[in-house]
Amino acid sequence: MLKVCNLADDRVLKWQFAPIRAGSHSACELKLDGDELFFWAFLHKEEGRVYLSPGLVADVWMCLEDIGSSIPLKDGMMLRMGNMREEPNFQISISLQGLEVVKDFLGSRTSLGKYEGDFAIGRGPKASKGYERCAAGREHKTIPTVHAAIRRRGDSWFLEAHPDAKKDEDRSRSTWLRLSSGTAYLLPPGSRDGFTAIHTGSHTVKISVPSSEATTLSYKLAALD
Repeated sequence: MLKVCNLADDRVLKWQFAPIRAGSHSACELKLDGDELFFWAFLHKEEGRVYLSPGLVADVWMCLEDIGSSIPLKDGMMLRMGNMREEPNFQISISLQGLEVVKDFLGSRTSLGKYEGDFAIGRGPKASKGYERCAAGREHKTIPTVHAAIRRRGDSWFLEAHPDAKKDEDRSRSTWLRLSSGTAYLLPPGSRDGFTAIHTGSHTVKISVPSSEATTLSYKLAALD
């Protein structure tokens, strides 16, 4: 069974067997104002795992820190830092020469640098021992001064916590990945508090996927705001 709760008071809004669809369409089990279908979460019966697939909208974001403490970065990823509701976006470009970060803000694209090794990224991080500096710009007040570290291991790159970054208890300092329509994303149990946060349009929800057998697997959906 699916248990849908309100985060503020833990009030149960709905009990529902998987799958669950979120949007404004009459067929959606979870009603959200805006697009007809923001996303749908479903149980893969053979694997016994829950996946989330965005609808035909470009504004569905997943909190990466809820997945784990070391997140592999892939070529083409689009990220937001801090505030998931507004630009700038940051595109990751990976090649044999290294990793490039491109800032996309109000239709203008600017390269923030190409890196061959570990670097700190944020609004205005200082260069420190072991980390180069990648600054988004001090005009972006919602981005933490020191947001995260991006580290290289062989030919792979990983998003990790920076030693100088502040704690992120309310997800106001998190990293958000834009999900691609038509792709199914595995929902983990949630590495911080048992939830994985999803933002879409004017809505932010978090989904809990407990470890369980496929026959009894359930998860609860609770509103962040």
